[in-house]
Amino acid sequence: MSERLIDHMPDGLAPVLDVTREGEETPQSGERFLVGNFIRLVKELDFEELVHLVDDHRTLKNKHLYKLDSLISGKKFTSSLDKCGDFWRWPSGVNARYRVIYPNKYPFLDTSLAIGLVYKGRLNAVAGAGVDMSGTQEKLLIRQIQGMLRISGRQDYKESGLHTGLLWPDMLVQAWIELAKKSGIGTVAVQAAINNDPLYLRAVEKVGKGSLEQNYDKVAERMGFVKNLATGNWERQI
Repeated sequence: MSERLIDHMPDGLAPVLDVTREGEETPQSGERFLVGNFIRLVKELDFEELVHLVDDHRTLKNKHLYKLDSLISGKKFTSSLDKCGDFWRWPSGVNARYRVIYPNKYPFLDTSLAIGLVYKGRLNAVAGAGVDMSGTQEKLLIRQIQGMLRISGRQDYKESGLHTGLLWPDMLVQAWIELAKKSGIGTVAVQAAINNDPLYLRAVEKVGKGSLEQNYDKVAERMGFVKNLATGNWERQI
């Protein structure tokens, strides 16, 4: 896509995009609709309907302490798959003091759009995605599924909200599936762990390849995605 998706950003905050041109009743593409309506679409997600649990017979305690929020690049981008790094809008009402893993920096985002999982006012996990326009049809590609916390003790583990029986990676993938449906995008893909950025793969060598596979390949397989042998990624028609 040659034209810029984001034309201007009032007050340096959320980007603004006209999703329709004069005389048109529908947006030009799923990507344009997704970008232009991203904040609203995330707000409209029903958290309870998205919850995936380790044990279906259990219930999630303290659901009122969780919420989903939208993370958007703070710079102009030509594709929603463009990396925005640490230059993005911090969600309103989320405690910016808890910028762990790197206390003085924003977490690094691999795309221009991401959904954040907030617990007790802290951003504890993200899933970044964008629309792949390289094929004949648009495909939503989930490129990043990552916890944002450094767990250094039992209290951190308990307070993270990520170890309460909640399958948070599955839930964030499901959230993106719902956004793809509303944007008219018929295929969702989850990037295989091995297809992560080589710099990131080297950075997580200490925790092992298995931990990445748990957040990408195992999640995709559990949710009914099928591996595309050409790309190595996991895909599902919705």
